[in-house]
Amino acid sequence: MSLTRRSLIGASGAGLALGVIGLAVEPAAASASSSPGSFAVVDRKTMPLTSYSPDWSSQHTISTPVYLELSHTSGVSGGFVATIAFDTRLFEAAETVDLFQGSSVRTLVLTAGPTLADGRGQVSFGMDRGLGNDEESTVSFAVPLNRRETYPAENFGASAPFSLTVTSPTGGETLVRQWVSIPGRSGLAPWAATLTAGWSDTIAAQAGKDVKYRYPSAIHVLSVGPHAVPPGVLTVAVDPRAVASLEVTEATLDGLPLAVSTTAATDRYSRQLTVAIPVEVPAGSTVIVRVAGVAVPGRPSLATARHATARFTSSADPARPRRAGGAVDLVDLTTSGNPLTPDSAK
Repeated sequence: MSLTRRSLIGASGAGLALGVIGLAVEPAAASASSSPGSFAVVDRKTMPLTSYSPDWSSQHTISTPVYLELSHTSGVSGGFVATIAFDTRLFEAAETVDLFQGSSVRTLVLTAGPTLADGRGQVSFGMDRGLGNDEESTVSFAVPLNRRETYPAENFGASAPFSLTVTSPTGGETLVRQWVSIPGRSGLAPWAATLTAGWSDTIAAQAGKDVKYRYPSAIHVLSVGPHAVPPGVLTVAVDPRAVASLEVTEATLDGLPLAVSTTAATDRYSRQLTVAIPVEVPAGSTVIVRVAGVAVPGRPSLATARHATARFTSSADPARPRRAGGAVDLVDLTTSGNPLTPDSAK
């Protein structure tokens, strides 16, 4: 298989950003040494990660490298040892690394280093020869770390620096690059919401057999906090070939009646009911919207069904950012009628 740096960069953009990559140093040849020159490193792709202060009032952002390119001005005789130090609240180390040079790739095993005094973890990898500054001898690799899920406890303050230290096999040359957390806005009121639903169904036909077409009929919007969910919009979308109409039969906030407004729209692909929730939802509170659907008469044929969905959105407000967690989208993924979640409409 022929792999190139360009193809890996494309793959990382498609969801392989923090893949399995890291290297152990290959056994050094007796004559291997770094020629006079200097290391150079370029971060070809970075990823911003956000954390909050312990009281949630301010943000911190660190743009960590995802894909790096390493070269040396000496030509192709030199080698390197690279050590990455990282915040273990954000990342965990992979087991191996893929090094790309031109059209070739080699996979090596990472070496874990001791935990630093500031709590950061370390991994090392390298090669004893072959590093240079042309297309065939420049080494490219995806950072050998897997991202940890910090939600719902991402209020740990500023993250520790991310650093890359590159040395020659003899230790005679050293390059240190560091990526640090930058303070962001203060006076914030971040929020998060989690959607769950009970599902109802109607009967349709697929391949000559009766199947259940499911749609969310009791949608719960839980305000996770730490601040209130802003007023927003809940949108339910169904396949118009299976469901003829949708309407809200009840809306409540913590069990008390809630006045909402609705808008309906239909095209050949989707029937949508938009429900405007005009009030804030305090942390720990729940809005429940109950939806009734009218089935299309008969047994409509659905060769390829469009699964029903529900989504909550709120107008962007820099002072009220949505946390990178929770679940504001629902979809029934199965084609056989089996529920994505087994609850009934309650």
